[in-house]
Amino acid sequence: AATILLTAKAGDNFTNQVTWTPARVGGGTVQQYWLYKTIGASTERLAILPAGQTSYVDVLDRTDERQATACYYVLANVEVAYANGTRGFLQSQSIRRCVTQGSDLQIPNALAPEGENRLFRPVVVFGQSILDYQLVIYNRYGELLFESNELNRGWDGTHQGKIVPMGAYVYRIQYLAPNGTAVERRGTVMVVR
Repeated sequence: AATILLTAKAGDNFTNQVTWTPARVGGGTVQQYWLYKTIGASTERLAILPAGQTSYVDVLDRTDERQATACYYVLANVEVAYANGTRGFLQSQSIRRCVTQGSDLQIPNALAPEGENRLFRPVVVFGQSILDYQLVIYNRYGELLFESNELNRGWDGTHQGKIVPMGAYVYRIQYLAPNGTAVERRGTVMVVR
């Protein structure tokens, strides 16, 4: 028998790509693979796959923050033909691998302090993997109007308790990605009425 080597990596568009080496058991034939996914303390069978398939793309639910980190393993269901002519079944389990997705920020471009969009803050997908977050807002003269280190705290379009005039305001967002890379996003947000 040979160990099933499994790899898992974060893919594009919030997917995890899982691949494994074929199960090899002397005198045995793989019938199917059962792919399992663990999130936190909860494990579920994600898929039942045919014997010839050794990869799977897991499409993550962006609204479920817990899915930012997932662990995977496969069980190979093997039918074995013994020397005495009898048959039996056994399972061979792969190594377990975990993967953490990067985060994504979707940044609005307008704010209406007295309208529908009353708060400027990025919509964050898988924000738990963002470290050292900072949002700052400046007016056109470079004066600091707002600063926050909390992902869920946004700017309400005010400065010193008063709604700022209509116009463009500069934002800067900085954070550390899960791989330790420093990320900076800059742009403008329009304050409208």
